[in-house]
Amino acid sequence: MLKEYGLYLDTHRVLVFYYKIACLYFGSGDNEKAIDYLNRIINQKGDLRTDLQCYSRLLHLIAHYELAISICWSI
Repeated sequence: MLKEYGLYLDTHRVLVFYYKIACLYFGSGDNEKAIDYLNRIINQKGDLRTDLQCYSRLLHLIAHYELAISICWSI
């Protein structure tokens, strides 16, 4: 969907969308999809929104921790 409106969106807005989508997935307990969206922010080329990248790295770390706990409890 973001590709469809790509002409109207700048990189900053796309990164914010990715972060909000990752937060929604994290909040709903789908840590794998949250990690996917957070990786898109972390692997972004350029030095844009370093604060958003910092928050993404923190949430990325927490999502991996939660994912490991959920895997351990499911065994």
